[in-house]
Amino acid sequence: MNSLVDLAAVMIPVVGSVVFFAFLSVMGWAQQKRREREAFYRHEVLKKLIEQGGAGGQQVFEMMRKEVELRDRQRREARILGGLITAVIGVSLMILLYVLVPGEGVWSTGLIPFSVGAGILLFAVFTPKTR
Repeated sequence: MNSLVDLAAVMIPVVGSVVFFAFLSVMGWAQQKRREREAFYRHEVLKKLIEQGGAGGQQVFEMMRKEVELRDRQRREARILGGLITAVIGVSLMILLYVLVPGEGVWSTGLIPFSVGAGILLFAVFTPKTR
């Protein structure tokens, strides 16, 4: 009876992990297929607008330009947010280590994530907005 309990104690986390990662795989696959389908339908609509000629082609090019601008702005904002979060984590780590181990200089370990966050933030701020 004891060996059955030991076997169950080992198998439950193993089976749970397999099920969890299988679920993540199926979700990733489904999301990718949805994106692929949306891109296909979008391409078909744009192709028909261009084929019509006249103002339709100009509308397509204007829409594509706006989408590129939106994507670039979202990427820039995500970089700024990532840099700020990493820098704040570094400062928090410095404060925590200074309080826990005063006078040892261990607080300087927090300079590593702070400098990484500052680098990301500087890159996002000083990168030109247009390519």
